[in-house]
Amino acid sequence: MTGADRGFDGVLVVDKPAGPTSFDVVRRVRRWARARKAGHTGTLDPMATGVLAVCLGQATKLAPFLQEGDKVYEGRILLGRRTDTEDVTGRTLEEQPVNPLDPADVAAAAQTLTGWIDQTAPAFSAVKIDGRPSYERARRGLEVPVRVRRVMVHELEITAVNIPLVSFRTRVSKGTYVRTMAVDLGKKLGLAACLEQLRRLKTGPFDLDQALSLDEIGPLAEAGLLAPRIVNLEQAVAFLPRVEVSEDQARGVAHGRPLSVQDLALESLIPGPVGIHRTGRGLLAIYECHPPANPASEWLTPLRVLGGE
Repeated sequence: MTGADRGFDGVLVVDKPAGPTSFDVVRRVRRWARARKAGHTGTLDPMATGVLAVCLGQATKLAPFLQEGDKVYEGRILLGRRTDTEDVTGRTLEEQPVNPLDPADVAAAAQTLTGWIDQTAPAFSAVKIDGRPSYERARRGLEVPVRVRRVMVHELEITAVNIPLVSFRTRVSKGTYVRTMAVDLGKKLGLAACLEQLRRLKTGPFDLDQALSLDEIGPLAEAGLLAPRIVNLEQAVAFLPRVEVSEDQARGVAHGRPLSVQDLALESLIPGPVGIHRTGRGLLAIYECHPPANPASEWLTPLRVLGGE
């Protein structure tokens, strides 16, 4: 099978519009790119817009590493309304009037939601319960078990207060629910609240400057001009430590064999994932560096080997 027959291996950064689900976007991109496999590095709700990194072909093996990075959003919170989905698309459960607020008080409340915090996952979310997304139970009116996760909110900046709307910008860790942040900010202010608008500006190493709209992707694919906009495998993991191997070592990597740090003539690496590369052949695999009891016995072991299906 040739590269042309197989489709692309890499990441296409999409500027998702409001409306379609993340899966809808992935399905359309996969068809346009003629990729055998496709996935993404973090769901955006249908109402949300912005960066959706779509992994194509071999890049689907890299998704667990690409989705570990922080995410940056900007959006608006609607005060005085509570919904079952925690955003404006849901069924209204409560409405209340909102008096004028001092922007300094709103900013102070936002600061209490930064750092390591515990979040309760929304009932309408993709969190798995018995192997099925939580939202499936919520849509059927079934009780949804409480799921609490610890997340990092690096920054939560209030950029404007125009009651009943509060605009913000935030940088958060993987797994953070911005909808829940909106609700929690309302609670800090003694008000009902929900998310009114959300746009993702960055996810991991990918940002809006790289993104294409769906209206752009289709015509580029039809004209055979999509390839230059695909982030190749090496570029996608450029944030990981880079290890170059010989041709002999590359053959071992293809079979998932461990690599000796001593044989690679490397200084001791920081524990964690590293990219394994061979000049002229690109990215071969993602390995992991383990801190050894004896530095002379330090090994890299495979996490994901590229190639094959």
